Amino acid sequence: MDVPRTQTYTRYYLAERVGGTPSAMGWESQCVMLVPQDKLASLNLREPDRVVVSAL
Repeated sequence: MDVPRTQTYTRYYLAERVGGTPSAMGWESQCVMLVPQDKLASLNLREPDRVVVSAL
């Protein structure tokens, strides 16, 4: 899912981790967060992000 921001988009993926560290792969993935679905509600999310989480 892509969520529009003021000047960019935030892209969300639903995936299963099999190994590796996305943030170590380069600048484009430095802000990647791998969060178990049952922990998403505990994050300090902005409103557009909360909408995405509630849709899961």
